[in-house]
Amino acid sequence: VTQEVVVGGKSYFVVALADDTQLLDEVVVVGYGTTKKVNLTGAVSVIKADALQDRTALSAAKMLQGSVPGLNITNRSGRPGQSSTINIRGLNSINGGEPLVLIDGVEGDLERINPADIESISVLKDASSAAIYGARASFGVILVTTKEGADKDGKPVVRYSGRAGFTAPTTSTQYETRGYYSVYLTDYFMKTYSGTPYTSGMYTDADMMELWARRYDKTENPARPWVVVDNRNGVDVYNYYANTDWYHHLFNDIKPTTSHSVSFTGGTDKVKYMLSGSYNMEKGVFRVSSDTFNKFNFRSKVSFDVTKWLNIANNTSFYSSTYDYPGRSGVNNSFRMTEVHALASYPTVNPDGTSLYNTQYRSEPLMDGLVTILTNDLHRNVDKTNHLSTMSEITLTPVKGLEIKGNFTYNYTSTNNWNRTANGEYSVTPGVIQTITTGNFVNKLSESVSFTKYLQANAFATYNTTIAENHNIKAMAGYTYETKHIKNLSLSGENLLSNTLNDLELVGTNADGEKITDVGGGQSEYSIMSAFMRFNYDYKEKYLVEFNGRFDGTSRFAAGSRWGFFPSVSAGWRISEEEFFAPAKSVVDNLKLRASFGRLGNQQVGYYDYIRGINLGTLSYVFGSTKPVYATIDAPVASDLTWEVVEQYNVGVDAAMLSNRLNFSAE
Repeated sequence: VTQEVVVGGKSYFVVALADDTQLLDEVVVVGYGTTKKVNLTGAVSVIKADALQDRTALSAAKMLQGSVPGLNITNRSGRPGQSSTINIRGLNSINGGEPLVLIDGVEGDLERINPADIESISVLKDASSAAIYGARASFGVILVTTKEGADKDGKPVVRYSGRAGFTAPTTSTQYETRGYYSVYLTDYFMKTYSGTPYTSGMYTDADMMELWARRYDKTENPARPWVVVDNRNGVDVYNYYANTDWYHHLFNDIKPTTSHSVSFTGGTDKVKYMLSGSYNMEKGVFRVSSDTFNKFNFRSKVSFDVTKWLNIANNTSFYSSTYDYPGRSGVNNSFRMTEVHALASYPTVNPDGTSLYNTQYRSEPLMDGLVTILTNDLHRNVDKTNHLSTMSEITLTPVKGLEIKGNFTYNYTSTNNWNRTANGEYSVTPGVIQTITTGNFVNKLSESVSFTKYLQANAFATYNTTIAENHNIKAMAGYTYETKHIKNLSLSGENLLSNTLNDLELVGTNADGEKITDVGGGQSEYSIMSAFMRFNYDYKEKYLVEFNGRFDGTSRFAAGSRWGFFPSVSAGWRISEEEFFAPAKSVVDNLKLRASFGRLGNQQVGYYDYIRGINLGTLSYVFGSTKPVYATIDAPVASDLTWEVVEQYNVGVDAAMLSNRLNFSAE
């Protein structure tokens, strides 16, 4: 620790080094409160903003990769903006599930927060630390705390950060690009497997010699063109002798990214504020017809001390993202299409610029039509998401040691996804353009929207006191209620009057004068009501005990099976505070053993699985002049469907050595 020494007239000084106890006194965010890190008895890992600021990932989830033992984060796919799969300490339920993510106490998504806003992240890994969240915490909890304003005598502090970079594949993208070997090997293995060559002998011996002559041509040589028109069976057809690198024709290896973030913080002794905004852009993998992901974040935090015992605060955030991509709906479908019927001997386009679809060599369409889709560039998809979250909170401190909090949260999320398909044009013979209007090439616009409203109310009180100087007691109890309502709507129409304008108002008629449209929808909701408590006791910060309990009720189970109680207990022993440990204190600053046990409830089932449903449908044949409606009933459901219970045991040791410069934890 830095010390100041008065020089005066002295020329000789004796300075004793003082221990830096900052790490031991560090405050850690836990469920519904905070505690000193040294007094933790559960398995909690903490990551500060400093540990994340130099990481180049564009999302908080990806920044956490490798930061916390036992926290596993994997990418679901390479789609820009795709959320990550998060898992704490492996799979613990046959029903699956992911950790509960709370951002300033509000359910959120690590992909939807500006990483520059993060002050700290606490990962609650065992039942003891997570039990306070009961039904929501069976897969662990991730608590994100965002930055706040600071007392700067009214002077604002402006911070800006900007980054530019790129992403690239971690595996090889070098595939067979020589037409000769592509045809030869595919025919060989297909004939061995099924008895018939893949190209059914349409590549003659003379054609194979043409391919052989071009096997080293990286680009087309005018003396050896990759497409030759030849008359076969009385028809002029395109003969293909190309060496096409399909991967690098369709996709990019280098995908640019950029991010910008700006924040304003400040305040006085009574008012503190923080405003921030950010923009992120990621280019996707498509090269022929590009895809782009754009994301915007905004956050506002204001805290006002009305009196010495009353504080009011508001925390509002807004998130908006747009992903624009070509091909079929669901960008991963395009990658699956690239896996089939794409010999390297096929060129990217015909000499007259027309697309390839069917060829004389194979009846199946090239890449199931993907090349035609991307060449025509009329298929388009846009996924939009907007999310608004606002929480207002009041804090009362009527007497010393007592704090009472109440807050209300309103979240609103809307998604709007539209997918456009159009007729495709291609050519097999020179001068003859064919149009395909079925399958992936129906002239159709589909649009789906979803609206989610989430409400949460919390009220809890915390009291802490010290008795006889050595007995430290902290107790907390509270109540929470939350509900979520989801409304879905889908619409589609065919035969649009324009290939470039995308609106259902443009739906036209078919050859029979009929409009072909479809409408669908649905809605669902659930509610959870809970009471919770926590009790902490320590003696001289040497012997530590903690009890947690939560009583949960959920609408996902029948009336007689909705409630469950989920307790936990943990204890710790700071051996370093014992008198017999004094000789080792010069090396080991802190040594703590801890153990815990807890039970967590899991309600991750369907919203109405306890109800036997009735489904309506329409028969495919006619009675009289109409198709009748019929009903079917679902399979019987368990009458006692209730909570899945997860029991967890944990033992750990924490150590800090060499004036807290070396820290060690093991579970």
